[in-house]
Amino acid sequence: MTSTGQDQRIVALLDFIDQHPTRPIDRQSASWVVDQIGLSQGNLVDLTDCGQRFMVAVLFESMDNPAGAAELFVLGYRPSLGTPEQLAEAVAWAETKATRSSARCLEVSIPPVLMPLEPVLRTQGYQLMYRLLTMHLGHVAPPNDLAVELPSDLGWANLSEDNVRSAHDCYRRAFAGTSGTQVPDLELFRSTILKAEQTPRVLLSGDRVVAFSRVAWHDEQAGRGEIRAVARDPDFDRARLGQAALLEGLRTLEQLGATSACLEVASDNEPAVGLYEKFGFQTQEVAEVFRRTL
Repeated sequence: MTSTGQDQRIVALLDFIDQHPTRPIDRQSASWVVDQIGLSQGNLVDLTDCGQRFMVAVLFESMDNPAGAAELFVLGYRPSLGTPEQLAEAVAWAETKATRSSARCLEVSIPPVLMPLEPVLRTQGYQLMYRLLTMHLGHVAPPNDLAVELPSDLGWANLSEDNVRSAHDCYRRAFAGTSGTQVPDLELFRSTILKAEQTPRVLLSGDRVVAFSRVAWHDEQAGRGEIRAVARDPDFDRARLGQAALLEGLRTLEQLGATSACLEVASDNEPAVGLYEKFGFQTQEVAEVFRRTL
């Protein structure tokens, strides 16, 4: 396929995802997933029924998590089309592809719009493992009573080429033991994170990144921002750095003009869920995550 042809296909895929999203996702993030994970790595699932597209998904083959799970991530789905047999074929393809990687199992998350996929998964031996929570906050102004006074040797800065390697190490360490996360390798992290529309913020101790905060617009017209990631280096556990990273994210969203915020978190990540609830985040939607050993 020519470069122009591939660009046109990406636009068509993104338009479909915009029209039939399985969960809220901004176009920049969807473009990155479709291009860098789906097309570039041969991990795109693009299903049609009688010439009409009804599912767009990508397979994350290498997951840095305790289960060693790959993930079939469905970005767009039109429930009025497609048969159980076609859905089963998509899952079987993902299993075969994941088996060739280092993954030990495959996960598939089922938000409400994807419920037709649940009986297909159960028939194939998948079991419910945890839930992915979408949480919302009706304001972004950081509450004064949750302010964190950082030690004098720590300071926030913008992510840059000078600290991106250390930021990746912090990100990898923070999410290595967390369900529902995909930690890219350094080069993929660098090539995407440095191009982010909203520059991530990093907390530095000298040259070392010890906490990380990334936000994005979720729905700019509605004034809703998204906390894309907050993380702290688990080897640097002091001064409530996770709370500090969340505060920095909310401050950044406030500066952008956002009036509300949302985020996603795995239900079994109890410390993170507790932190978000402490700030007033409330669960608005639940996706069930199914897993099968390969």
